[in-house]
Amino acid sequence: MHARAKAMLLRKADVGPGFKASKPSDDEFDFEKENEARYLAVSSGSEVYETKTQSAESWRRGTSVAGMKCMEAGFRKLAKAFTTELGVRTTLASFKRVSVPPLAPATASYRVVFRMAEISMIMDSIVMRNGRAQAWTLVFATPSAYPRAEQLRLSRIVAGRMAQAMRGE
Repeated sequence: MHARAKAMLLRKADVGPGFKASKPSDDEFDFEKENEARYLAVSSGSEVYETKTQSAESWRRGTSVAGMKCMEAGFRKLAKAFTTELGVRTTLASFKRVSVPPLAPATASYRVVFRMAEISMIMDSIVMRNGRAQAWTLVFATPSAYPRAEQLRLSRIVAGRMAQAMRGE
């Protein structure tokens, strides 16, 4: 993984007490917190493109109407996979773009709601672009949404690290 991309990711100290780190991949780091009544998961990821043009094109495709339709189709497939793998009927209840304050030169946010039997699983994402870099936070929660103020706090940390990592470009 590119050192700049890794420098943008959330760390255990960022997410607070009670979260356990799950095995990080090359481009993400995940944390989970679970009790009998609630499940929370926090993830961050990043990518540094070779050029600003490549990053801009990726951003344009991903945040366009066509990009949203593609993401929605992917989430429908994911719901079917959950049904198969977990044995619990899962559907995509909604997928929409939601407002978010600007955290980087380009910022977008999405909410996905899956229904698993009688339980809602809510995934909120904030994606950010700064020059050649893109970074994101994902939060998953059941049965209600992860606190928005807390996701914004975590996203500001990632945005700040992205700005720092890309300084001088």
